[in-house]
Amino acid sequence: MIQFPPPVHGVSVINKHIFNLSIFDEEYIKDVVELKFSEDLTTLSKLNLKKVLRTLKIAYELLLKGIKIKPQFVYFTISPANNTFYRDLIFVFIIKLLRIKPIYHLHGKGISDNVQKNPFVRNIYKWVFNNSAIIHLSDGLVRRELHPLQLKNAIIYVLPNGIINQYPIQTFPITEKKDDVLFLSNLFPSKGIFILLQAIKLVKDHIPTIKVNIVGDTVNNQILREVKRLIVKYKLEQNVIIHGKKLGKEKSIFLENTKIFVHPTLNDAFPLVILEALQNGLPVITTNEGAIPEIIDDETGIIIQKNDPEQLALKIISLLSDQEHLKTLSKNCVDQFNERYTASIFNKNVHKIFMTIINKKIND
Repeated sequence: MIQFPPPVHGVSVINKHIFNLSIFDEEYIKDVVELKFSEDLTTLSKLNLKKVLRTLKIAYELLLKGIKIKPQFVYFTISPANNTFYRDLIFVFIIKLLRIKPIYHLHGKGISDNVQKNPFVRNIYKWVFNNSAIIHLSDGLVRRELHPLQLKNAIIYVLPNGIINQYPIQTFPITEKKDDVLFLSNLFPSKGIFILLQAIKLVKDHIPTIKVNIVGDTVNNQILREVKRLIVKYKLEQNVIIHGKKLGKEKSIFLENTKIFVHPTLNDAFPLVILEALQNGLPVITTNEGAIPEIIDDETGIIIQKNDPEQLALKIISLLSDQEHLKTLSKNCVDQFNERYTASIFNKNVHKIFMTIINKKIND
């Protein structure tokens, strides 16, 4: 039970990659119930009648396939929080009703926040995750999100994301790169786009020629208009360029030709864009969100507090002013990516986790 692109976002990209792994064709009989609720990013988190009907259709498909196929396992990319979690309870009920072993793969966070707001919700989470296999993105997220639930008969696995080298990576020396800052994300306020613009306004006083590329989906016209308004208000027309959505080689060009990557996110779990930055040797300035402090350290970039444009500006100025430090960080980024986040490492970890789960089921 997984999402496929479109829309293109971290979860759907990882889902597609896992589903297409050859290990499943060789060692498993698989079928899919696609969790398709939205066609684009603008409606991803909005509730409407169309989504309700799709939810009922998916639930019916799950029930029919569960009865017909009688699978040993359901691999389910369950949403851990917000309204989508309560929607997913319908699917959990069917899985439990049919006595199928769930393998939950969490790609987000928010369980601890939900429990703090409403202690009763803890019992719902325990009902969902007891007697299951759970895959999460990092050790830190497991400690904060799952351990406090004190689950019974639940086995937890950690699987950091990885990314595929779709194109040969062209690495240039930092001193030869023309662009200063890259922001690569869908244009949502939660990704920190407005914080970035406030910071660049301050940076311009020290580096008047700073060049910032904003690359990402601009389907939300209201947010795009506000971004453009702030660019004019802060007099950044010569400094900030909006390029819109770029994929494949077009996106790679920006990663190859930029000195630093800035991701001032307000809410993230394990952003794939940070891995793309590491892969291309871009030192990263980002926030203390989700698993990010387990990805970025002093050797690969800088962690700042979220919602702090002044601190962000200071760190951008500091990095761009020290070419030797940038060179060292850039090399460290590539080394760390190759040690932890390549597709081959990710595939090997996925295989190991699934074989462990299945062997345990057989032995039980």
